[in-house]
Amino acid sequence: MKIGKLGGLLFGLLALGAGLFALTWGIQGGLASLASKNWPTSEGTITQSELEKQRKKGGAASTQRRNRFTYTPRITYEFKVDGQSYTGTRLSFSDYATSNEDQMQQVLAPYPVGTIVNVHYDPDKPTECALQTGFGWTPVAITGAGCLLSFIGSIALVGSIRRKS
Repeated sequence: MKIGKLGGLLFGLLALGAGLFALTWGIQGGLASLASKNWPTSEGTITQSELEKQRKKGGAASTQRRNRFTYTPRITYEFKVDGQSYTGTRLSFSDYATSNEDQMQQVLAPYPVGTIVNVHYDPDKPTECALQTGFGWTPVAITGAGCLLSFIGSIALVGSIRRKS
């Protein structure tokens, strides 16, 4: 089945647009994760601490047909900046999710409900906050995916423009 010039252009534009969006999002996240090392802190309190369990379906291979679970820590905390109350949910700039329940329990262990914590927050936007600061791999992965999608979209656009219908 031929996609045609218009289909190629549409695919290229969509891939390039998605790639640029992911690239921008990843770079912003990366810059925030690096800047967070210098954010001020405020005392906060853990108000929710639980492990979220989600069922993930396996692939087509026989070893993947059984259902598996992914565990993600869900933490909520409250803190104040200049008398204003805020609520945060970011643990760090890296996403925590794995099929290893014990590993996620260890991540969650230091944060039982009622624990007093230091909350790092962006002084210009206190809603941007985290319990753990510094470099995170998630923004790097998003930036990489953005680069790849942008590249694929650009190649598709150039190929479609050069194509003689």
